[in-house]
Amino acid sequence: MTRYLDCPACAGEQPFEQPGCLDHHGVDCPEWFCSACGVAVVLGYSSIARRRITTVAA
Repeated sequence: MTRYLDCPACAGEQPFEQPGCLDHHGVDCPEWFCSACGVAVVLGYSSIARRRITTVAA
């Protein structure tokens, strides 16, 4: 399956492929790899809480 996404490493829209999913997610697998550079991305929601860090310039 191919999907076009913005690649953070290529800095532009690239084709992404889904590898064979070992976790048995099927077509809902969140793992995608850029066909151009190989960077991996995970699409979907995270259940991990986030902390907000604010930087203030002096």
